[in-house]
Amino acid sequence: MHWYQNMPPIDFSTKHEVVIEDYDGTLRRMDEPYFKATPLAEKTWQILSDGDFSYLLAGTERALLIDGGYGCGSIRAFAEELCGMPVPEIANTHAHFDHTASNYLFDKAYMSKEAYPARCRPNRSFEGLDFPSDYPVEIIDEGYVFHLGDRDVEVFKFSDHSPGSLAFLDKKTRLFFSGDEMVAENYRCRSSLEHSIAMVKKFKALQPWYDTLCTGPGIFPAGLVDEYLEAFEYLYHHEDAGEPMLPAFPASPLPDGQHRVTFIRRLARPCDLGSRPDPDFDKKREFRYKGRVIEYWMNKLHEGGTNG
Repeated sequence: MHWYQNMPPIDFSTKHEVVIEDYDGTLRRMDEPYFKATPLAEKTWQILSDGDFSYLLAGTERALLIDGGYGCGSIRAFAEELCGMPVPEIANTHAHFDHTASNYLFDKAYMSKEAYPARCRPNRSFEGLDFPSDYPVEIIDEGYVFHLGDRDVEVFKFSDHSPGSLAFLDKKTRLFFSGDEMVAENYRCRSSLEHSIAMVKKFKALQPWYDTLCTGPGIFPAGLVDEYLEAFEYLYHHEDAGEPMLPAFPASPLPDGQHRVTFIRRLARPCDLGSRPDPDFDKKREFRYKGRVIEYWMNKLHEGGTNG
């Protein structure tokens, strides 16, 4: 008997008074399942539930879901109805809860060894809900290939947004599923500036095989990589070009007129944002260049050492 046959979706009813606001202003209860699919290519869909976007890839022999969001209900059941075949497996780009919460619904979850320890750490807005963490896991690394029948999906590692982040390249559709590693909002250097530059250059080296980046926040053209690379190359030669960042304290969610907490679908929830002080915050900089934003630390410029 498969793991999934014993694992129905967890009960969200304790979150009934929490409201999710959709992009069009529609309000739905947090315990109301919601799934919306957008076709991207043949047998390829972007799925919106809650948390970051998920991506469904179907081949002639096998289907795979990349990331699962953290909405209630069964994204697996929705995916299977959408593509008309079993979807027993999910692959995670990284360990953040808005990508891994639904792993328990699948027969197997694929992830990196770095992602495994943090794969099931619910955000504060899910307090009181018990998400299983003992589901079957297979550890994979760069070089692994998912054979779906008429299409192969190759795995690459980037590890800037989160330790052990994986990205999935489908050369057939020229789509690159990169999680939160390359997004348009801004680029947050998690370690050194040199490491981030190396990661962007890696995206650039793979550019001959993809036209589109399919990310947690949305869909972006491959040219986004060139824009960031230009910004990084300028910053590398002008390390002090950034401006000091202003402290950003997460606001508490405010009740609406009916005293219900309201969150916006897919966007980070204020109560889930980290609140521990960063002792290096005074060294953090924000650099803006031709519409792109890079966040970095003046004391973390070079690989293997610090400055400042």
